[in-house]
Amino acid sequence: GLKDGAFQLGWTLQFALFSPTRNAELAVAEQAVELASLGLRMARQTARKKLQTLISSLQSALQAVERIPLETRKWELEEKLNRIKYEAGSMSEESWEEFLGEKEAFYEESNERATAVLVSFLELRAVLGLPLGWEVWLK
Repeated sequence: GLKDGAFQLGWTLQFALFSPTRNAELAVAEQAVELASLGLRMARQTARKKLQTLISSLQSALQAVERIPLETRKWELEEKLNRIKYEAGSMSEESWEEFLGEKEAFYEESNERATAVLVSFLELRAVLGLPLGWEVWLK
């Protein structure tokens, strides 16, 4: 049968060739085969949807990471501009501190994006039955 974690599917057919209840046993066996076939199709469909979801998740995570260099450059330019304003006295210390907090939040969020890529990649490999290879990532 098909095994997937806690999910298990299988069937067994047995009947005597010259039994008086042979026709009934045959009908029951045919229904069991049809039920098992339906279960297998449902399991395959569930696995396919999970795989599609994981692939989509990985693609989204990669797209989010691809934007980080451009967004980092934007924050660097904003910091230069705001530093000039702050040093010139046209920006209050409160506004400067608020800006620095927002910039720090961006860097924390960009680290979370990178982590999301790693997690999505490892989840996809696990579902595909590939070795996780996390040791390589640690080096």
